[in-house]
Amino acid sequence: ALLEKGWNYSLYLFQTDSSFVSSSLDYFTYKYQFRSAKLLRVIDELLPGEFSIVIESEPNHFSIVQLIKSFEANEIPEFEFVKNLVKQRFPIQKKKELYAEYLKNLYTKYNVEIVRTN
Repeated sequence: ALLEKGWNYSLYLFQTDSSFVSSSLDYFTYKYQFRSAKLLRVIDELLPGEFSIVIESEPNHFSIVQLIKSFEANEIPEFEFVKNLVKQRFPIQKKKELYAEYLKNLYTKYNVEIVRTN
């Protein structure tokens, strides 16, 4: 089903199966994020666009992956590959900036002294 109709159709078929745990599509992953050395070895051997076979990456945990593109160390990926990461990180970064600006305004508006006692 994966080869003939793609990921969305294949996931639709398996989502009704009670043994199906999770899936992720369009997921940018760094090598250090893989918990399974076995899965990482398989991914290292894939060519761009190629699917893996079914791999038992952990006991009773099976995976199928597709390598879309790999990047060299210090290479900056195109936006399409990291847009989900940007969507996650951008609001967090903005909140940090707003809090820092808010604290700065409070410090300038009020005479604040931080005293630490040990």
